[in-house]
Amino acid sequence: MSARSSMTMRATVTRNTGTGTNDWNRPDPALLTEVGVIACRAWSKEKKDVDDSNKTGVIEGVAVLIPVAADVKERDRLEVRDRLGFLQFGGPIYVETLRPMGGSGSRANHRQLFCKRHL
Repeated sequence: MSARSSMTMRATVTRNTGTGTNDWNRPDPALLTEVGVIACRAWSKEKKDVDDSNKTGVIEGVAVLIPVAADVKERDRLEVRDRLGFLQFGGPIYVETLRPMGGSGSRANHRQLFCKRHL
């Protein structure tokens, strides 16, 4: 099975387009803009329990396979649904790293994203 034929899910990509700062030189609230919907394949890699002072939570590592030409950048947010529109991975899933597949001279038609999701 090719990588493209396994991309049976759809990811909605949103990006923070707010670039301003307030009077105290702090970033303005996030101004999220939908970039588009792309074909993908997502799966859970790991879950970690986090205990920080008086707060506890779970952070899930998610790997996502996308087409090489997709407009996705680090710090984008994803929400993954199946082809019928049912939510598979609720958002936001934060894109941390983009990795091209294959070595130099490779003709791979996909990239892999490493993402984090707070549960």
